[in-house]
Amino acid sequence: MSSYSDANHHQSIIAQNEIRMIFVQTLNPKPQDFLVNQNRRRVICLIWILLIIYFKIFIESWKMINDVSSKDEYLHQQWLFEQEKIVNQKRDLQEFLNDLQSSSSQSEKPCKNCFKTILRWYSKEILNIYEKNRHVKEEYNQIVLPLQYLSSFVCLINNFLILIIFKKSHRFYLLSNILLIICLCIYAEFFLPNEPSVSYTLFITWSIIIFTIYLLMKVFSTLFIIEHYQLIDFLQNKEQ
Repeated sequence: MSSYSDANHHQSIIAQNEIRMIFVQTLNPKPQDFLVNQNRRRVICLIWILLIIYFKIFIESWKMINDVSSKDEYLHQQWLFEQEKIVNQKRDLQEFLNDLQSSSSQSEKPCKNCFKTILRWYSKEILNIYEKNRHVKEEYNQIVLPLQYLSSFVCLINNFLILIIFKKSHRFYLLSNILLIICLCIYAEFFLPNEPSVSYTLFITWSIIIFTIYLLMKVFSTLFIIEHYQLIDFLQNKEQ
């Protein structure tokens, strides 16, 4: 009688595992095998860890986004003022050079070597003007770089999460890396105008946040489904 009961219990466990594996195969993307075989407590612990980590990330992102957005108009006005200052300094130098050239041409024996020396000095002075008037650029970097660093960090965390939760999730992984590449391009200022603008950083940050929310919905739904079926197994085994 006992052996018959044990055989039924063993067959019940096999049937439950087969049902669980069939259901897991219907999930898209499919979870990693080690998650399916984890006990309920570990799955619940993983859910809470992810909730805490991403909740803190979203809070910090929201604070940084508000801070960066509030300084967009200020940076634009400061940049216009800086460009006007550079233009005025270049104009003064050009007027000085024109006057010098006019005086030199009126002379019977113009000092060509001296004039070439002044031209080299003029070129260096133009470069100095651009270097000395980069205060807005430095201030812009101080404002947007923390948000850009955080956005890149979130992309890396998302990549890690995709790899440990899902298998063969090429679509998620590709999209996450595309966002990371765009974020790095904005950080390196590739294909961007000279005028400092926070709109590019805000755009990629919001894109990463929206993708992260969608990814978390997939992750949590998968984990909750695994936990639900493990709870059913636990209750059935407890009754038996």
